[in-house]
Amino acid sequence: MVEWAKILPAAAFGGLAGFVSARLQDYLSRRRRFKALAGALLAEVSRVGAELGQPEPVIRDYDIAGVSPTTPEIHPWIHRIVIDAAELNPAIVYHFLELDRHLHNYSSIFLRLRDARNEEPLGSSEAPAPSLEVAASDSDDAPIPLFDFLQIIAAELRRTAWKELDALKALLGRYASSPAQKDTQSG
Repeated sequence: MVEWAKILPAAAFGGLAGFVSARLQDYLSRRRRFKALAGALLAEVSRVGAELGQPEPVIRDYDIAGVSPTTPEIHPWIHRIVIDAAELNPAIVYHFLELDRHLHNYSSIFLRLRDARNEEPLGSSEAPAPSLEVAASDSDDAPIPLFDFLQIIAAELRRTAWKELDALKALLGRYASSPAQKDTQSG
């Protein structure tokens, strides 16, 4: 005769152990995946930051033997990873979208700044130097030259891009480092 009193508890325990084991495996797999996503995005944030350069009030541009700096962009391969990172925190997607917008605007202004720099200096032609009329509280204020205005805008766009980079570093740092690394960093 079958002893159900012994078989049922063993079967229940086996089922519970299997369930807990599967959940643990799933948790560890997701944790590894999240760490890999955050690590890849942090690498992209570091690359963009290195290409962007530190925020300074003056945008430096050069042309040495036909080689000049480019403005950074978010690499197209990263777009899929950003979508997957929404599982980590939807704010990551928001900050990458904002960063992409700031980098696009910075690129446009940077190229316009380069064009303004390459225009002929005042006095070399009959056309006046381009300037931008700004609303001023004092009627004695002179218009701002276009080149100076573009410098101000480009520096501000680079500064706002750095704000997004810093926000992303803070968000992704929570997921990219292991608990042991967090303990050594805080201690």
